[in-house]
Amino acid sequence: MAKRTTGVSAQLIADHLAMSRTFLDRLVSSGVIKRRDDGRFDIDRCRVDYLRHLRQARRASPNGEARAQYDKAKARLTELRAAKLEGSLMETDDALNAIDEMVGIFLTGIGGLGARCFPRDLALRRVVEHEARELQGRVAAFAREKAKEHESPG
Repeated sequence: MAKRTTGVSAQLIADHLAMSRTFLDRLVSSGVIKRRDDGRFDIDRCRVDYLRHLRQARRASPNGEARAQYDKAKARLTELRAAKLEGSLMETDDALNAIDEMVGIFLTGIGGLGARCFPRDLALRRVVEHEARELQGRVAAFAREKAKEHESPG
């Protein structure tokens, strides 16, 4: 047999749910919380109905979605900061500058390779210098293509 509880007053329900009487009256008039036939309240039923109302309001609230997106972005930012501190992540500009410097050193070294390898044999030096220029041209063409891919339209 189901346990029958004694009805409680509106003030007791308001205190139990940590709200004002005015707010409780508004919830009663909107049908969220219901009075019993004798005009009193079933405390357990009121608690369940109010919790259900709060969950539905949270799901329907645009602030809930905005808050979830904010929390997700904040978590991602924290992950990125941690990765940077661990040394597994660096700023894009820093990485591109390092690549530019490495490619510059490489191309400069390739350009002088013929003279270092064949200081007295002019014919072989010219062959190596020609190949170095070809390689420098291919690197430059590749860089131009990549730059075109990442240019903003307009």
